[in-house]
Amino acid sequence: MRVVVKNKSDMAKCLKAVTDLDLSKTHVVEIKELRPARSVRQNNLMWMWFRCIGDELGYTADEVHDVMVAKHLGITEKEVMKTVLYNRQSTSDLDTAEMTEFLDNVNHEAINLNIYLPIPGMEGWDEFYGKYG
Repeated sequence: MRVVVKNKSDMAKCLKAVTDLDLSKTHVVEIKELRPARSVRQNNLMWMWFRCIGDELGYTADEVHDVMVAKHLGITEKEVMKTVLYNRQSTSDLDTAEMTEFLDNVNHEAINLNIYLPIPGMEGWDEFYGKYG
């Protein structure tokens, strides 16, 4: 059972569900803040930026993505059966605030490379969107 609590009525339903649990069985109750996942607009902007950076530097958007994720979200390493495995966090796991921070970091990288990455409404956006959108 999953309950999204947005008001006191929802909270009361949640509390009733917990108090009505059959205690002859073991249950897991988890409460966590519901955070909005990254938006489609953020994801689209990220891929436009990666295509632009890739064009400027001679790489694919996927290669730029892999580098930016590794640099700004990190890579974990673990050994399984004498084999080292590398895993990177996915941008699809980010909420909107985390994705905004990630995009800010990408933009700072681009600035350091003298690459201009506009956002909607900024000067040059229409031309940029026409090329990479």
